[in-house]
Amino acid sequence: MESMNKFKVLTVIIVCMFLFVIAAIYSNTKDVATSKAQPEKKVLSTDYKQKASATQDNASVEYLEQQFEFLNKRVDELSKKSSSSDSLTCKIIGVATSDGIERLDQDFAIEEARNTGSDLVITCSF
Repeated sequence: MESMNKFKVLTVIIVCMFLFVIAAIYSNTKDVATSKAQPEKKVLSTDYKQKASATQDNASVEYLEQQFEFLNKRVDELSKKSSSSDSLTCKIIGVATSDGIERLDQDFAIEEARNTGSDLVITCSF
């Protein structure tokens, strides 16, 4: 025990503390690097989901427009076949809701149907 003096003990304690500090800094740096990498992946997947959603919205709008054009062509065909006094006219009066029919302007009704996924209400008369 004579060979162990205060300075050697103090030196061993300081070296141990230094190693502990280095280990703590390394583990915190590793955790921070891991946590920074994960949100970037989430942002990319969110952007992809938004683009995919926009693509689906565009596809559904195109489908709706195609169906509306088809309906217009059928109406034109029916009106040509019928006599001039029996002309067939169609118009959009609104959207169908759980409470009934909500009357809207044609442009607003189409926009509402796109946004909420509700059904368009179209009336045709002779």
